[in-house]
Amino acid sequence: MNYQSFEYYLNAIYYCIWLKNVKFAIIVNKSCNFLLLSIIRLFLSKKYYKKFKNHIAKNIDKSYKSFYDERDGLCINVTKFDADIISAIYSSIITVPLCLSIFIYINYNIWISIPLIIVFLYIFNMPLSKHVYKNDKYLEYFKYFKKENKQWLRKWIITTLFIFLGSLLSLGLSIYFVFLIIFSS
Repeated sequence: MNYQSFEYYLNAIYYCIWLKNVKFAIIVNKSCNFLLLSIIRLFLSKKYYKKFKNHIAKNIDKSYKSFYDERDGLCINVTKFDADIISAIYSSIITVPLCLSIFIYINYNIWISIPLIIVFLYIFNMPLSKHVYKNDKYLEYFKYFKKENKQWLRKWIITTLFIFLGSLLSLGLSIYFVFLIIFSS
């Protein structure tokens, strides 16, 4: 694997986002299971409660696969959504002020601004589509990343955190530019 490639960089960040989503799902599942089992225990007799727990034990593998499967589980779908949102937020620093300027200065013509927004979202999402999602490239990187040590993981988690904070800064700047454009016109 080429450690200097852009594809490696995107997949490492994608892996860290996926790990965050898996950890969050585990916490939510454990707390919801505890609460639901506690509530159900109040309403079921001991006989039916044992049947219910046996049913849960038999179907735990299906539940685990639907949440944590790397190909089509809930966590990987949430990770795709998170990565797309982060790339859309980064595109907002260019898209929002440009489209708003065009919208205001060209007689409030929204039919020019909407295609520009779509083009910029597509441009900023192309690296993810090409280097992460295409042919499920992230799966081979995930296999490789699982073998890495904790120091490597810590470095990429910090990098992912800075990427996320940069997207928030980008969102704040685009909102600032919107107010600047609105109040200057």
